Amino acid sequence: MSFKARLLKLAYWTIPGGIYNGILKLRENRVKENEVRNDPLFELIQSNEIFRNAHKGKRCFILCNGPSINTQNLHLLEDEIVFSVSNGYRHPDYLAFQPAFHCVPSIVYSEKFTESIAVDWFREMDKGIGSATLFLSTNEYDLVQRYQLFQGRKVHYVYLGSPWENGRSSVYDICNKIPGVMSVSILCLMLSLYCGFDNVYLLGTEHDVLTKKKYNYFYDTSETIFSNKIENHSDQGELSFPLSVSLNILSELWKEYESLNTIAKRNNIHIFNATNGGDLDVFPRADLDFMFV
Repeated sequence: MSFKARLLKLAYWTIPGGIYNGILKLRENRVKENEVRNDPLFELIQSNEIFRNAHKGKRCFILCNGPSINTQNLHLLEDEIVFSVSNGYRHPDYLAFQPAFHCVPSIVYSEKFTESIAVDWFREMDKGIGSATLFLSTNEYDLVQRYQLFQGRKVHYVYLGSPWENGRSSVYDICNKIPGVMSVSILCLMLSLYCGFDNVYLLGTEHDVLTKKKYNYFYDTSETIFSNKIENHSDQGELSFPLSVSLNILSELWKEYESLNTIAKRNNIHIFNATNGGDLDVFPRADLDFMFV
């Protein structure tokens, strides 16, 4: 038995249970941290340090792709700092409000959604997102390098996959491994908290699939590279998941929103839902038009 193992065994019998469990948790976290630091991709995410509190005292808008954004005047965002996501560049006014950041979640490849389709999508995206700084998952790093994608663009990576921490107070550090996300909006929230924005506004985050029985976007999916490639619903938006699966997905998504809202409050950051309608009830509501009166 090693010295460390003997020490832990002794601690088990001499230290109160809560403190002992805390020591084990700290040791476990250090092991996980060392595993990440030994990963070749760890060096890749160190450049994210430039975003730490870089926008302290400012506000930002996270523009997601729900159909409600077709009912809102997005020209109001022209002088604002905007995060766009995935196919957001398909909005006709995209280059008018010119997002500063564009975020893409980790891609899940399948028989329908192949590597070739991902490459085509990234090439289309590169032409559509103007001068936006791009955030991708480290899972896509090899693909970007092999096909020489996004040449001349600022591309940053996030290392997704660590577990969510209940009761966490500190902002997640994007120079380290961060939790996997159920929605790209969650990734954008983690980035905005790291950037230090004081006020964060969500747009296009309806999450109303259970009440509407459909999963739609502001654009027509049949006109995109994604046509017939989306696994969880048809081109018409009808859900293909059983109700039990949808309930579990939304439950986990809500937990992620609630966790980040707790972290935001503990760091004096305010998150608002400025979506026109929808079911997301974790954050206080804000009216986009009223903010610019």
